[in-house]
Amino acid sequence: MAGVTRFGFLTGGLALLAAPTFGAVTSRVEEHTVSSKQFAHNRIGIGPDRRISVYLPAGYDSDSRRYPVVYFLPNLFDTDRNLFTNYGGQGVFDAAIAGG
Repeated sequence: MAGVTRFGFLTGGLALLAAPTFGAVTSRVEEHTVSSKQFAHNRIGIGPDRRISVYLPAGYDSDSRRYPVVYFLPNLFDTDRNLFTNYGGQGVFDAAIAGG
């Protein structure tokens, strides 16, 4: 993940992918994989690669301003997309940013 150091970090959240609006700038959720040396060779057989979702607010790519970014790291029994697809979190994050 290029530029990971400029992102804020949060290990939780909710979200649902908002339907894209034609011609409007909207937020988005990207999927990435991160690897952890801490999970490598563990006793219970968990792989070192973890899927994460990254919430990027509307306008993130359009200028050089700093934006809040949310990294969602799921627990071992969930997927990185579950809270995003089932609980409306992307809309919650959008509303929180719009509300200041």
